[in-house]
This record gives sequence, structure tokens and C-alpha cells, in this order.
Amino acid sequence: KEEFEMPDCNPFMRRALYEELEDKYPELTAESRLIPGSHKKTIFVMRLTDEQKEKRKEDKKKEKLKTLDDAAGFLRIFKMLSAAQKPIVGHNCLYDMMFLFSHFQGTLPDTAVEFKAALCTLFPKIWDTKWLSTHSGGKYSDTQLGPLYESCIRDQKSAPIVVTYAEGFAQYAKGGQAHEAAYDAYMTGVVLAKLMSDGFCAETAQNHFYLMRSLFCLNLNGSDEVVEEGTVLHVSGFDPVFKTMDLKALFGKMMVQIRWINDSSCFTMLSDSEEKGGGSEKVVRDTITNNMPAVLAQIEERVLAHVAAGLEPPAIDMSNFLVRTVSEWTAAAAAAAAAAAEAAVVAPATPVATHASTSAKTPASAVAAKNGAKGKAAKNVKKEVVKAPAAKKPKTTKGKAVKKIVEEKEEEEVEEEEEEETEEAKPTAPAKKTKNAKGKAVKKDVEKEEEEDEEGTASRTSKSAKGKKTHADKTEAQKKGPAKRKAAEMENAAPTRRSGRPRA
Repeated sequence: KEEFEMPDCNPFMRRALYEELEDKYPELTAESRLIPGSHKKTIFVMRLTDEQKEKRKEDKKKEKLKTLDDAAGFLRIFKMLSAAQKPIVGHNCLYDMMFLFSHFQGTLPDTAVEFKAALCTLFPKIWDTKWLSTHSGGKYSDTQLGPLYESCIRDQKSAPIVVTYAEGFAQYAKGGQAHEAAYDAYMTGVVLAKLMSDGFCAETAQNHFYLMRSLFCLNLNGSDEVVEEGTVLHVSGFDPVFKTMDLKALFGKMMVQIRWINDSSCFTMLSDSEEKGGGSEKVVRDTITNNMPAVLAQIEERVLAHVAAGLEPPAIDMSNFLVRTVSEWTAAAAAAAAAAAEAAVVAPATPVATHASTSAKTPASAVAAKNGAKGKAAKNVKKEVVKAPAAKKPKTTKGKAVKKIVEEKEEEEVEEEEEEETEEAKPTAPAKKTKNAKGKAVKKDVEKEEEEDEEGTASRTSKSAKGKKTHADKTEAQKKGPAKRKAAEMENAAPTRRSGRPRA
């Protein structure tokens, strides 16, 4: 047999069979084929001569080329149209041209300027019947393709349009095939023929694309043009609290259309007809200036009405308010873009000094001072860290006793000062004796301190209000531990407070 059909198997087994046959039986040829009446495949193994293998290889190549040719069929038409340099006709066809470019020419350019140049190179003459019909002097009220085609067919004032249908398309004469690709192309051709016969297709109208809801058209031959008639102004810098009615109020009785850009800018379009309330650019500017105070007052009232009681309303910012013509706005936008592009130029990066290079350039004295400061800081931190845990608190009972002695000492000093002041005021009057034991203890303690000062002793002791026992405890506390010595130092410093301010 010339070929042998392998048993049915799953895709994994087929792959394994292919690899096994190719490895162990290179003289055999295997291929997958669909099983008749099924979507499954099976393997056929063949033993072919060299001539048969070569012929089979050529047949497969032709089959692949045919498949590729069928898939790339319209690419040939696209290239033929570009090579012929014939006019391209479409209705509202900007997106169609972008689609064709991206699928048959290459990736769309990043900017509109680059796209316009590339598209003009491919197709130097393009007619957009949507743009042409919207600039026909108002002859066509509805510029959608279907109604526009019907208007062109019904118009008998100019020469009638004669159309010859290709074989198999005679049914198009009856109409009613809208949205079928060939029929839409037929309607677009009829519209262009009618517009040409009526004189609406000047050479300057080529390469202009209609842009939905835009003030501009896309002009492949140069700068995009404003398509709205009348006075068109760019208004910007107003506070976001402005609404459409507020902007219209700025123009008074003029008939104005608002095209919003964002919350703080828009385009305004006014008719030049005096009967419709329009006016020149100067009249518009003066009207806005005169109406601005009243409009701001209305906005403030509206804001106040919506703000909760007791809260201040947001301030209305009009510091950047501008009214410009489209040409002024375009020039400002171009200047801003140029400035941004210039600022985007990256300056040469400054090399970052490494640690080694920085140390090499730093004076030795500065490095030493810096390191010394770091060392001192580290030493201080180390001392703090080590000292804090090692510090021992005095025992609670003795600590309270020392603190109490100091407080009582201060009270005794204050009372002594008061007694001295009293004695100076009344020198003949005998000193009044205290009636309680605490007063006697204070007097004895004062006399004792004066004797210790004369003898020049370094430490001073005091008697507490409770008597000799408290004084003995204090003396014992001064002999024991750093905490006791600290209390003694505070007592030594106590006499210096006599000349200070009295205790509050």
C-alpha cells in the first residue's frame, strides 16, 4: 500500500507518533487528515519516492501561497489604489481612512501632523461628501448619507445624474439596500456627482474631513480650519461653579452656543446677523465685561442657597478669566506646546560623586571634625543607653523621707523670712512665740544653721517638724549612697535662696 491509516487517537498521541516516526523511520512520511464526516483528524503514513516527496512539497507550497493570496486580497486593491493616485471618495470617512492605514500600511503615527503627511502620500486626493454637503450653503438640511442621497435623487433643477450599474447590481436602482457596503458606496458616488454638478467641489475642498461635534475640520493640506460661521471665541479661566446658563447670561440677549471643553473653558459661537442678536468681537467683549458683575452676584446667591447654615461658601476664582479669538487661542496653545517641548529636552546628567571621591575631595580637617562630632554623638548615645538601665532608684521609704525633709526645709525658710520682716517693721515689739511645737522646732533649726555657717561646715542638717528623730534620719541619709548625697547638696544650696523670691 502507498499509505496506511493509523488508529484514531487524541492530539497528544498524534504528536508523539509524529516524533517517533520522524526519529525511527525517516523514510516514511506522516500527515494529519480530517476524518470524512467528522471534525476529528487521524494520521496517514506514506512511503514515497524522492520524486513524489518533491512534488508533494511543491503542491503544499502552492496551497499556502493561494491561502495567503486569498487572505491578502484587499491589500492588493489598497496598493493599486495608492499607485493609481486616483481620487478616493467617502462619506464621513476619516475613521475609514485611519482603519485602512492601520491594517494595510502600518501603525498609525503618534501625531496628527505625521498622519496627515503619510495619508497625503498614499492618497493625494480625497473627497469627504459629509464635509462637502455641510458646506453647501445650507442646501441640504440633513447630511446623513441616506437622506442626502434621496435629496440628490429628487433634485431635478440641475442636470440629472446618470448611473450605470455593474452586472448583478441592477437591484440597486430600486433602492432600500442601505448599510450594504456596495450600496453605500453607490449612494456616496451619486452624492459626489450631484455636488460636483452643483459646483460644491472646488479644488480647495479636497482633503478636508468632517469632524463630528467639532469647531474644526481636519485639513490634510495645512492647518485645521474653523468651520463654524459667525464669531467664535475661546473662553477660559472661569470658576467651575459656572453653568451653561451663567455663560449665556454673560452674552446678554445675544444668541450664543456653548461647546464645553472642561469645567473651566469652552468655545462660544455667535451669529454675525444683527437680527439674531449677534455682534462683532469688540461688541461681545464689551457685553461680557458689562454683564460680569451681575452674573457673579447671581452665582454667589445660588452658592449661598446650597451651603449649609454656618458654613462659608467657596470663593469664586476669576483671576485667570480670558476671552480670546480662535486664532489667539491657537497661537497661545502652539507657544505653550513649543515651550513644553523645549523644557522636555533633558540636560546632561550631573555625575553623582561616590563615597570614595567625596572623601578624597573633602579637607582632612573637615573629615576629622565630622568624624569627631559623630564619635561624640555616638558616645553620648552610648552613655545614655548604658546609664539608663543601670540607674537604681532609692528605696521608697527613704526617698520619701528625703523629699519631705527638703520640702519642710523650704517652708521653714519662708516662715523665717516672714518673721525677720516682721521684726524689722516692729523693732521694740518682742518676738511672738509660736504656739505649737512646729514653730519651736523651726526656731531651733535656724539657730543651729547659723552656728554651722560660722564654723564653715560643708554639710548642714535641719530638724523636721516631728523633732530630733527626723533630724537623725536625715543625717543618716546623707551618709549613705548617691541619692542621700544629692539631698545633702540641695540642703547646702538652701541658704542661697534667702535673698531670692519668696515661695509662691
